[in-house]
Amino acid sequence: MRTLKATLLMVLASATVFAAPGFAASGDVRPTPTTSAPDPEFTFDKVDTTSLRAVADNAAGVLYDSLWKTNSDDLAGVWVDSGDPHIIHVTTTSKTAAALIPAVASGLGIDSTLRLSVEVVAHSAKVLRSTSMAIGEANADLAAKGVVATAWADDAPNDRVRVWVDSISAPDAAQVLRSLYGDFVDVQRSEQGNLPTADRWTDYPSLRAGQAITQAFGSERCTAGPNVQSTHSGSYYVLSAGHCDSVGNQATWEMGNNTAQAQRIGSTGTNLAPSGAGGTSNCDCLAIGPLTSRQANNVVYTSPTTGVNLTGSCGQYCLGGATSVCFSGASTATNPVHCGTLNAYSAGCNYSPPDVPLNGVGWANDVSVRGDSGGIAYQGSRAVGIISGNCAGHLAFSWIDVAEQRIAVTTLTFDPS
Repeated sequence: MRTLKATLLMVLASATVFAAPGFAASGDVRPTPTTSAPDPEFTFDKVDTTSLRAVADNAAGVLYDSLWKTNSDDLAGVWVDSGDPHIIHVTTTSKTAAALIPAVASGLGIDSTLRLSVEVVAHSAKVLRSTSMAIGEANADLAAKGVVATAWADDAPNDRVRVWVDSISAPDAAQVLRSLYGDFVDVQRSEQGNLPTADRWTDYPSLRAGQAITQAFGSERCTAGPNVQSTHSGSYYVLSAGHCDSVGNQATWEMGNNTAQAQRIGSTGTNLAPSGAGGTSNCDCLAIGPLTSRQANNVVYTSPTTGVNLTGSCGQYCLGGATSVCFSGASTATNPVHCGTLNAYSAGCNYSPPDVPLNGVGWANDVSVRGDSGGIAYQGSRAVGIISGNCAGHLAFSWIDVAEQRIAVTTLTFDPS
């Protein structure tokens, strides 16, 4: 296992923080990355930082940070409109605070071409987040009441807390949750039953995000991230952490824990792990495949009998401010899902050697251990990122939208089989 040191720049809104050393790799190895020609199926696209949306995203972060510091009890959310990047939405529970927000934005020097849409809502970010966290902490008690929750998340743009429950939950699962936590809890039931499997390390017909993958001719074990589809050919792949590949672009991968019966899932295609040749990277990620239509699916492993069906992806700037993020990694065969609060949007750590930084990654107040690398970070039913490792006491992950853009893929939202 390689050692990483966290000479990092963390940018959360407009603040810059220097952290102490302490990045610990979460995969089995941190090999020296090799540079080779990318698979013809993939393309490298430069991430745009100057577009109107990028400007609006940065302004939203600055505004959110300022409002949170001055009045976090009332603030609900700040986000850029998904259709029109000229519009920044701000929600608060206070009419008085709402009237002052335009002046705050003006004082921060936010671009005059951007427009604010301010709305008064019923629930603050603190209420939504604490409710979401309470649901997660009560998972075992809820199961005893017939509510098998597979994911939960605060949803500031819609002033709701969303809970996904497995199809085996009791018919009154929604009523149980609302009676305990309030009418602002929305419940979505999985209509498609998730077929059981023994554990994360067992070979299985389809490869879920969160299940173990192993190099066929080595002992390196990491975790499968979300399944994706190439925007060029339509072929299916699985994403994982770039540092997991100690062989280079020719590594062959299998499901599970490297048994004689393990299914091959293909070879490493594009690998965007930081390397000396690249200078910096904002994505510790790789694509493995192509997968067969029987192997590919859109499910996140949450337990041997439950899973989350992904309905899309959500990158750095569509979460509406700091929020809860869950992680599914295969460090142990029965490793449970962990959830934490997103507390940095653009952090970074230096690989050592060759002292090449991984920049622009997310941080959450959670931890990962060896073998979790490559696993999925997700919120509700949306893929958010790919687990990289521990960095200065935080769990670091590459953003899914960066991986999708640079590898030219989209997160799979259906079962091809």
